Amino acid sequence: MMFSPSVGTARVIAIPKTDKSKLYTVQVYRSISLLPTPGKCLESLVIGRLSSFLESIGQIPHQQYGFTAGRSTTDAIYKVMESVHLGRKLGTKCCLLALDIAGAFDNAWHPAVLTSL
Repeated sequence: MMFSPSVGTARVIAIPKTDKSKLYTVQVYRSISLLPTPGKCLESLVIGRLSSFLESIGQIPHQQYGFTAGRSTTDAIYKVMESVHLGRKLGTKCCLLALDIAGAFDNAWHPAVLTSL
């Protein structure tokens, strides 16, 4: 099967965020990628097969809620609340560490990411 170059080429549009004071910095813009329909179909097929494969060989941890079918932020919050309630019931202490890595991919060393892939 032969794909034309336009299948994987996205049109990227920069939309400014509400903070108008920093219009000359990259962080104030939100990028949106518009893929052609064949590209979206290919992306959907690859994601579906890869997810199914990783699930079948047990490579998706039970603690993962993001990018997992049938799990949401609400489920993650419920799990945290469940742990807190269990800790209180048992009289133990609870500690929550939340890590928000803003722009992690933007700041990653891309040669290392490509080597890992």
